[in-house]
Amino acid sequence: MNERDGVLFTANQKDWTTNGVDIFAIDSTGKLLSKLENVGEKERFQSSRYIGNRLYLVTFEQIDPLFVIDTTNPKNMKIMGELKMPGYSTYLHPYDENHLIGIGYDTKTNPSGGTNNGGIKVDLYDVTDVSAPKQKYSQVYGGSGSSSDALWNPRAIVWDDTRKTLLLPVQLMDQNMNTYQFTSAWQ
Repeated sequence: MNERDGVLFTANQKDWTTNGVDIFAIDSTGKLLSKLENVGEKERFQSSRYIGNRLYLVTFEQIDPLFVIDTTNPKNMKIMGELKMPGYSTYLHPYDENHLIGIGYDTKTNPSGGTNNGGIKVDLYDVTDVSAPKQKYSQVYGGSGSSSDALWNPRAIVWDDTRKTLLLPVQLMDQNMNTYQFTSAWQ
């Protein structure tokens, strides 16, 4: 959720399995100003970040779309750009006015054709051109079975803007997807 100039913006998963995300703009009297429906149709809501007049939204099924949504006019919100890549971000953090940090998971296809989480993935997204966002940098730490509190708790990260340094707790694992045995661990 975000509030700007008396307007409440919300991004909501409509149905966990079949529908995308609905984004609502509601004025201070509770009147619906506009609705952007089924963003990331048939995908699950993973993360969002409102910065200024933009909403950055991540959904996921097998490929991670990062949507850039213009909320300048609450009566006419629109998708300005989209970036698709493997994996997904569960947390988005502002880096500067044209870049976002994404923290989430790399993904792998398992032997039965489904998708499993791989290692912890840290991305730097360039949103200078909102119609064509880019993945400027990506690094995967650990393998399948890795985790971090930062994936669901934004207070678990430390971002030092002066040094442009990101600190986050991790437990790095590697799991053989055929035997499901862990082959290494590091915290």
